[in-house]
Amino acid sequence: MEWSKDYEVGVPLIDQQHQSLFAQLNELNAAITAKRSQDALEPLLEFLGDYVVMHFSTERELMTRHKYPASMEHFAEHEAFVKAFLEMKQQFHDAGSSLRLATMVNGFVCSWLLKHVLGTDRKLGYFLVQSKR
Repeated sequence: MEWSKDYEVGVPLIDQQHQSLFAQLNELNAAITAKRSQDALEPLLEFLGDYVVMHFSTERELMTRHKYPASMEHFAEHEAFVKAFLEMKQQFHDAGSSLRLATMVNGFVCSWLLKHVLGTDRKLGYFLVQSKR
């Protein structure tokens, strides 16, 4: 996944965090592709999980502070992602690195992030930019 200006939502803090998420996913994908050991992949998965939670907290705080009207739907998307990510992590712990993990990271995590950024987060960004005027 290559970051481009097309993914910007107009809120510098959110855009910076999204760029970091893209970089972390790329690092994880590269490690899986290189068939690195479970011990080498585990810290990458842990960091990614922690970063996602931190990023979602940032968005939650902004939505709450600015009384974003679609916050409940946005929160629900975050919760669904965290649940699926935790299931993916559990499968990794149970089975280690595999083609299935690579498929899940590429298929689920990357596609979810792109869809979320280009849809849900872009709407949030527009709202936040407009609310500052």
